[in-house]
Amino acid sequence: MKIAIATCNKVPTLTDSEKLLITLYSQKGIIATPEVWDNPNVKWEAYEVVIIRSVWDYHLYAQLFLNWLNLLKSKGVMVLNDVNLIKENHNKFYLKNLAAKGVSIVPTYYIPSGQPLEMEELDWDKMVIKPAISASSYRTKLFKNEEFEEIKNEYEEWLKTSDYLIQKFIPEIQSFGELSIIFFNRKYSHTILKTATSNEFRVQSDFGGKSQFYEPTNRIIETAERIISMQRGDLLYARIDGTIINEKFVLMEAELIEPELFFDLAPNSINSFVNATLELLEN
Repeated sequence: MKIAIATCNKVPTLTDSEKLLITLYSQKGIIATPEVWDNPNVKWEAYEVVIIRSVWDYHLYAQLFLNWLNLLKSKGVMVLNDVNLIKENHNKFYLKNLAAKGVSIVPTYYIPSGQPLEMEELDWDKMVIKPAISASSYRTKLFKNEEFEEIKNEYEEWLKTSDYLIQKFIPEIQSFGELSIIFFNRKYSHTILKTATSNEFRVQSDFGGKSQFYEPTNRIIETAERIISMQRGDLLYARIDGTIINEKFVLMEAELIEPELFFDLAPNSINSFVNATLELLEN
């Protein structure tokens, strides 16, 4: 069997922590090849399966990315995660649907493209604005209530053509951090605690954030499992991101497209990923 592992031009041979996948799949009799997702020269029909991983620039070419997913589907190529799941997940307005199902999420205000941004609807002291289709804190900014007019002017042109959301700033992100709860084929694997550097709210390493292995309570895992159960389709990997507020897990994002899975911080997790792949292919 031949598998393509979809990546981007920034890491065409996969990230350092995921390069071992090639060897591990080979040991299972699978030929795995990294392919840049938007390379027009790739013959995707030569592969039985495409596993989407480090497509970290997809948000910059959102329609092209959706077209690519449709192309894979039309050629009968199996995609992991499931194409319909990815389509539902690529716009963060999916949070509205999860909240309607009873999931506790960070308080969020949704701004469809073309809708004016009005201050009277927001009474939070601090808040974060971000595009609904984004990754790696792209166009994400923390601002205070009194800075609203500046933000409105700065984002005016982007708001005309793109969906955005504003979320209440959660101080627990700075005092505790953000949890990433990771699943392979819907089974719990491991959890990572990401913490921001001083005077920063973004926990990604690009902004000085640190990551470490974390042992969550059963209650936290069960909450994440409930969110996983709401996803329909083949789900090779999922990362449920959130924080703890008043001893309760609160969802920030359900990452089903290209999340970092922190293989390097969880011994044997990369083997679990490969085994989960085989389980899905055998069904």
